[in-house]
Amino acid sequence: MQKWGRRPVMSASLLLGGAACLISPLLISSSGLNLVAFLVGKMGVTCAFGTVYLYTSELYPTTLRTVGIGVSSMCARVGAIVSPYIAALGATSMWIPMGVFGGSTVISGLLCLFLPETLGKELPNTIAEAIRLDVEDVTSEERRRRTEEEEEAAPLIS
Repeated sequence: MQKWGRRPVMSASLLLGGAACLISPLLISSSGLNLVAFLVGKMGVTCAFGTVYLYTSELYPTTLRTVGIGVSSMCARVGAIVSPYIAALGATSMWIPMGVFGGSTVISGLLCLFLPETLGKELPNTIAEAIRLDVEDVTSEERRRRTEEEEEAAPLIS
């Protein structure tokens, strides 16, 4: 993550895990390839899980960081509640759970490509700075200069 950035690591791990889930039903269940597909998928999802908390905390501005991570965690828990019911559909057909899990993971990996990269950037303090994350590469010196200019331009309250 320190070399390639958060966005490519997150996207690649989700795409890898999702592709492995989608390929798994095509493989013969008694072959070693099915086990390999399972382990590659597990590796991709585990890598994404490790990356998601770091990446999301860097995307939210300071004013919304705890609320944003809390809501994200709540959505993950809803997914954890629903997942056994989707997995139970495997009794009907192996394609259904793997299609739902793999398809949603691939879609998530593709949507991550639209998020801004946070590697080497300071955490945003305001919503406006969070919006500008991908628009411009703001260094810490530039941010300090802008903050000083905004403070000078703001009327003093006495």
